[in-house]
Amino acid sequence: MEQNSWLDPKSLQPGDLLLHLGKSQISALVAWFGDAIYSHIAIMVEGGNFVEAAPGGARTVPLARRIVQAKDYFFIDVYRPCALRGATPNAQQLAAVVQRANHYLGSAYPLDLLVQLGVISALRGRLPENNAMRWVIRLAIDAALTRDPAQVMCSEIVFRALAEAPTQPAGQMRPAIVVSAPLLLPFPAIDWAQLLKELEALLKPFSTLAQLDGAQQPVLEASHSDAALAADYAKLRARFGQVEQAAPASAVTLTDVIVVPDPNPKTVSPGDLERSPSVRFVGRLRLG
Repeated sequence: MEQNSWLDPKSLQPGDLLLHLGKSQISALVAWFGDAIYSHIAIMVEGGNFVEAAPGGARTVPLARRIVQAKDYFFIDVYRPCALRGATPNAQQLAAVVQRANHYLGSAYPLDLLVQLGVISALRGRLPENNAMRWVIRLAIDAALTRDPAQVMCSEIVFRALAEAPTQPAGQMRPAIVVSAPLLLPFPAIDWAQLLKELEALLKPFSTLAQLDGAQQPVLEASHSDAALAADYAKLRARFGQVEQAAPASAVTLTDVIVVPDPNPKTVSPGDLERSPSVRFVGRLRLG
């Protein structure tokens, strides 16, 4: 990217969405299973800070601290939300978004990346063909099934901050979530040795990780079959309140885009917010 095309951090405003792609191997998998190029999302509030979900609970972070973390992130893109029917938000509406985002500070969102991988793969229903990847997804699904379903992905807090903002009238900042075709992104090049280190840090102790040697395919068990994974995907979707059904007949069609009338905040992903017609791409932050 050319030097003069980087977005000035000082130009960001409350309500702006920060979509990240992390450098960890699990981040790459979260993005791929989520059918997006992003693995994390946060929302700007006042004072040059943003609110994000974190293992210790939702927190406020200075943007200045995040943009020097080039070792942890490939890039951070900024998207700006629109008000109802594409209008530019006014000061009162943005203040309402900030108020709602701050409402969730400290809320229990201790979702580590492995659990997030399990949830997002289940929501998208993607079954990996690679044997080693099936081991990883088995671990992720098992981890997600043991967690409190109230503890979900980073995108829930962002969606709720916008959708629940106390505007007058209500719902002026609610983002539209659309039904979209899969992007069919290529499977990422995974450093299996590094992935093992990340898994070991999350799952100590776990003796079978040695079977995930990148040089050989692990022995698969019945729990890795299409049927077993699909069944647990369905179980996990049910835990998060996603009913198995076709697109609702009441969905609103706008220029051939199907808008989900009442999306479940717990199942909204970073990719859903990226593809929402209620946001506009602003630019990319320079890291480092």
